[in-house]
Amino acid sequence: MNKPGNFSEKTYFCLEKKQPRFLTIINMARTNQASTKLSPLQLELLKIYSFQPTEEELRELKNLLAQFFAHRFAEKAAKAAKANNITDADLDKWLEEDEQ
Repeated sequence: MNKPGNFSEKTYFCLEKKQPRFLTIINMARTNQASTKLSPLQLELLKIYSFQPTEEELRELKNLLAQFFAHRFAEKAAKAAKANNITDADLDKWLEEDEQ
């Protein structure tokens, strides 16, 4: 069973035939697996490129990713603020200090 970042021969040749421009990325992953493993997210993004999205589709994907990570950041920041008893008033005070 392949783990994320480990390409089998079958996967390697399948990607090579569909997308020759990924040959360098695949070779890098295959020859240096100990120090360069692709994350599950990176693997999914490579799959997106296999169907050659248009520039508009790429912009939409970038926007979706940006919204996802912004939302995730906001949730983590709110959780950290709550855990540390940081209020909106504290944040406003800190912003005012930075502006001075």
